[in-house]
Amino acid sequence: MTRLTMNKDDIVDELRYLRKGEGFTPMRYLDLIHLPELLGGKDRDFHLVKAFFIEAIQTLPAKQLQESLLVAFGLAKGYDCFDTVRDRRAVYGQRVGRKYDTLQHWEDMALEQLAGILLKSRQSW
Repeated sequence: MTRLTMNKDDIVDELRYLRKGEGFTPMRYLDLIHLPELLGGKDRDFHLVKAFFIEAIQTLPAKQLQESLLVAFGLAKGYDCFDTVRDRRAVYGQRVGRKYDTLQHWEDMALEQLAGILLKSRQSW
């Protein structure tokens, strides 16, 4: 596999794209350029990619950041049926008693941290 030149901003941009719409789905994953390299490539079985991605999210230090990202990407149980991140946030916000902008702030902080985690995992290959 040829290594692409990428930086943290590239990864954060793709993570932001990936949380929109239906979230982390095979079709949206295949649209990406950089993130697939960090997750094993576009040819890797999507179930394995998804499992690795969830594991990476679960390494975030704060549970609220983990949960907010799993919801945003449509990976948390009960949130995969929503077609937009806005709908997922609305339901999650009611559950945790937080407003949309707070949830988006949590997600943005978590995306920055997750990008760093994924880049470090690439370096260990």
